[in-house]
Formats: sequence, structure tokens, C-alpha cells
Amino acid sequence: MDEEWTFAEAVKLARAFLNKQRSGLQTAVSITRLGLAHLSCWDALGGANGPLSALYGADDDAEKQYFLGGDVEKWHPSVIEEKRAALADAELFWASDVRAACEALVAYAAKQKGT
Repeated sequence: MDEEWTFAEAVKLARAFLNKQRSGLQTAVSITRLGLAHLSCWDALGGANGPLSALYGADDDAEKQYFLGGDVEKWHPSVIEEKRAALADAELFWASDVRAACEALVAYAAKQKGT
């Protein structure tokens, strides 16, 4: 994948989240799996100290909870309510940081388009 395509995909995913078409955890996982830290926007927006780093934190949390590796509804009935609650908690915990990251990514894209 080339950087231009990868960046465009990341921005598209960020916009979908901001338009409430994707969850925060889904968005974080999808964007980070594109290799966000290897794009120039990563450094331009502060690298590991910038807003985009939250996407890696949300991705890590999603991975630990096994939420996005399969449908939560397919969990065993004895744990499904617990898993739904944990998913809701994780979404709530990461919501504002993922929003800030997506807003920064979209703003950076607009700035690049304008230059």
C-alpha cells in the first residue's frame, strides 16, 4: 500500500466515525491496522505524544477484550451480558480520545488539501 492511499483510507474511516457510522473501537482497529504510525501525519500530529496515539490504546483494549475478533452476540449465553457491558464500557472509555484523534486526522487532511 502506498502512503497516499493509506492516508486516504484512514481519513475515510475517521470521517465515518465522526458521522456516527462506525464505533470508536472499530475505527481505532481499522485505522491502526493500516499502519498509521508509518504515515507522515503521525509525526506531523505529535507521534506517540499526539492525539493519534489514542487509536493504538483503543485498538489494544479491543484486542484484549476479543471484541472485534468476532461478534459479541456469538459468545456463550452465560457470559454474553457481561461481554456486552464490557464492550459498552470500553466504547465509552475511548469515545472522546478516538473522537479527538479522528478530528485531528480530518483537520490535518483538510490542511494538506489546502496547501
